[in-house]
Amino acid sequence: MDIAKSGIWKPALGCGISEQIPGYTLKYNAFFEKNNYFFTRARLIVEGGFVKLFPCITSSIFTGLMLRKLKKSMSSSSSKSKTDRTSFLAIFISISFIITEFPIGIVDLYKAIWNVDSYSENAQYIILICDAIFTMNSTIHCFLIFFMSAQYRRTFWNLVQYLNCCTEKKIFRVTTVQSSLQ
Repeated sequence: MDIAKSGIWKPALGCGISEQIPGYTLKYNAFFEKNNYFFTRARLIVEGGFVKLFPCITSSIFTGLMLRKLKKSMSSSSSKSKTDRTSFLAIFISISFIITEFPIGIVDLYKAIWNVDSYSENAQYIILICDAIFTMNSTIHCFLIFFMSAQYRRTFWNLVQYLNCCTEKKIFRVTTVQSSLQ
């Protein structure tokens, strides 16, 4: 991909800015345009299939297996509330990952297989919505885990205390001892 000048942005007359600012966009270079965008399509298939869809499918399978193990361990132990929290976190993390990544994988495969420009704007809207959900999810993720996991809180506070010790200046006292053997 190349960065190419796409035009000049001109501010409105009443906004008080007289400077014209050039606008840039990403464009496919000649390598990606060869053979009816073969390399672009190959990249989209790899990205959509292996980077987006495959992790969603395996995440679902592993979350299901983990919840099954948790349910078995819950029946044999008395720590029901800890298991319930862990189950909720595992389900929340898995579902939020699937909601944000699976549609992008479908859109990437769609763009790779059917090179139709009429749906590219709608596909871009789907990608933007999923990216916005991903950003919100990433923002609240650490807080959710902080409030639900005692081990996470303990590790966080230990890290904060360690960083606080690193920023304080420690005064070391050096004493010299003279030997009587001289």
